[in-house]
Amino acid sequence: MKTRILAFTIALGASWSASSQTFERCPVRSEISKDGIFYTAKAFPNEAEGKWLGVAPDDADSIVRFFSATFYPAKDSDSGSAAVVNCSYDLTNGRTAILQFKPTPPPPNLGVNPSMWLRKHDLYGQNYFECTAVAGSGCSFYLVQRSHPAKPNPVEPFGRGEVGHVIPDTASH
Repeated sequence: MKTRILAFTIALGASWSASSQTFERCPVRSEISKDGIFYTAKAFPNEAEGKWLGVAPDDADSIVRFFSATFYPAKDSDSGSAAVVNCSYDLTNGRTAILQFKPTPPPPNLGVNPSMWLRKHDLYGQNYFECTAVAGSGCSFYLVQRSHPAKPNPVEPFGRGEVGHVIPDTASH
């Protein structure tokens, strides 16, 4: 019996160490660069986690302020899409620029804290979460980076029946 418990503890520790969790947030205005119609920003605080990319409606735009962030959870299937995080910014011409977070491979699991993000539904009934903090730095999300590629994980229920965190499946590793 002690051998089984020891083996389980070692396996659990190995699966836990195979992933690490970090936090990312929408870039603030001063962190965003523009080259022609392309907007870019480094991930913060760890640029090795990925980058932010976006396209301006035209070359004469410049960012005025952060507007909102949206988080679309990963699909619950092997062929489903990965989670998506977009940050929207108001431009000088009244239009909007959207920067999307592009994580560094292997694709991490992404999740949000529903106390900062409001659950909503789009026109097609898909769940998503929106953050409307005063600044982009107030809309943070987390990444669980695995040491090897893995299938997307489902969004799991928690708390009072709300959905929001992407829970890593460490038991299968």
